[in-house]
Amino acid sequence: MKGLCFFPLLLLLGCTATKLTSSWTAPTAGAKNYRQLLVVSTVQNEDSVLRIAMEDRMVAALKTIGYNAVAFHQAFRPGALRSMRYDSVQQRLSGKGIDGVITIGLLAKESGSTYVKDRVSARPEGAPMGSFWESPATTVKQEIGKPGYYVTTTEYYWESNFYDVNTIALLYNARTTAFDVTSAQSLAGKYGKLIVDDLQKNYVLTARK
Repeated sequence: MKGLCFFPLLLLLGCTATKLTSSWTAPTAGAKNYRQLLVVSTVQNEDSVLRIAMEDRMVAALKTIGYNAVAFHQAFRPGALRSMRYDSVQQRLSGKGIDGVITIGLLAKESGSTYVKDRVSARPEGAPMGSFWESPATTVKQEIGKPGYYVTTTEYYWESNFYDVNTIALLYNARTTAFDVTSAQSLAGKYGKLIVDDLQKNYVLTARK
């Protein structure tokens, strides 16, 4: 497993972690006063729960900073716009008042197993019993999967783009990884906040509050 979350307790409880691996912003990008943003996830339809969660939570993160945003699954039927020319897509989006698009693409999904060793800590003979601020050392053994156990993890590789509908220009690109995913909602929530924060950091968007 790539990434952190070393402690067995965290592995048991789960700790969805999302990390930005690269970020690019076009020189022409700026905090334009976008009227409405469309969030589009290109996750395959067979994983519709994840696709919808990724769109909805990104929309929620955009609304938190004051933007009017809508998820693709709420504005269009599945597969709409897929085979249309750029100028036709631009016309359809503009007709709905959409002037900015954020895409969410799943580049890869990899599963693996991590072996968690049983942990034993014992108080050496004659060691102090601790103080008010420090508990005395005791013997601790993991009760699950003695003497050790495997934890299966899945790592997701994501890419997001930001397009200006009026110019059909790519203004922003970011790639991330997510691991130790506990649920679609947890993954989507952390991803949405990470990307929206980075869009603000790079002045593609500016909070309206």
